[in-house]
Amino acid sequence: MEKLLTVSVAAYNMGSFLAQNLDSFVSSGVLDRVEILVVDDGSTDDTGEIAARYERAHPGSIRCLRQDNAGPGSTVNRGLENASGRYFRMVDADDRVDPHGFAALVSGVENTDADMVVCAYATFDNDTGETSSCPVTGVRVGEMALSDFCRAAGPVAMHNVVWRTELLRGNGVRLFDCYYTDTQYLWFPLLCARSVLVLDCSVYRYRVSLATQSMSVPSMQRHLDMHDRVLFSLCERLEAYAAQSFADPAVLSYAAKGIAGMAGAQLGVLLSFPPAGEHRRQLADFHARLKAASGDVWAVYSRLKTVRCLHLPGAYPIVCRLYRRKNGIR
Repeated sequence: MEKLLTVSVAAYNMGSFLAQNLDSFVSSGVLDRVEILVVDDGSTDDTGEIAARYERAHPGSIRCLRQDNAGPGSTVNRGLENASGRYFRMVDADDRVDPHGFAALVSGVENTDADMVVCAYATFDNDTGETSSCPVTGVRVGEMALSDFCRAAGPVAMHNVVWRTELLRGNGVRLFDCYYTDTQYLWFPLLCARSVLVLDCSVYRYRVSLATQSMSVPSMQRHLDMHDRVLFSLCERLEAYAAQSFADPAVLSYAAKGIAGMAGAQLGVLLSFPPAGEHRRQLADFHARLKAASGDVWAVYSRLKTVRCLHLPGAYPIVCRLYRRKNGIR
């Protein structure tokens, strides 16, 4: 039977979460129509053993691909290289899917050729279990041109999006071998897409409040160079798109807003350091490079309230202290 969807599960030392992740796919009742590729990124715990156990229990639907540790982006590349499904998405091993929503997604992609499939997701707190819905706003359910979607839709994240596999392969989409490449997974293909299908289901379940997550402030401080590298790769790709005769203003504007949001996250990291001279120079350098890299992104980013405040005389140390206090940083 044809595989409608390939899910690439990035797994590095995820023995504590992987069974929950894989059980959510098993419970969906559609394993015969999908393949789950667990990419074990050189784990040193029992991640590989757990993946192998599920592979034996569900042959042809769950596979474990092992590699030396190379970084989160590499796991998506490896999954895409091995994908046989008509559609492709990534799911982190410490997250999971809603079984009913996942089954609805698989049914939804059966009769479409849309380049991009979008559906809602939800977060769940690792400590409290509290959930929060993240719907797709501004657009109706159904198929539409990408331009129409970009004119109407609210922000989307990696967790919302599924791609047609051949769109990714045909446009040479590859992610960097580092953190924060979920934004490349989102924006690189969008600039190549033409059509979107919006589904009325909620699929991805994103775990929050883990101290080890890459989006925690301490982690982002340690990996700032990776965040910077990914951000400027997005700016470069956007400017290349803008230079094409076929560039759509609505798509350009939508992507610029999304990438500016990532620039805002990097600003937050820079403000999380003590307001010393070296960090002030680092911020000034970031602004100069961002302005030079993409006028479209800079136009959105420079309108952020925090950025405008930083232009006021003597504002930098005050903004830093307020940001650090708000985020509990001593």
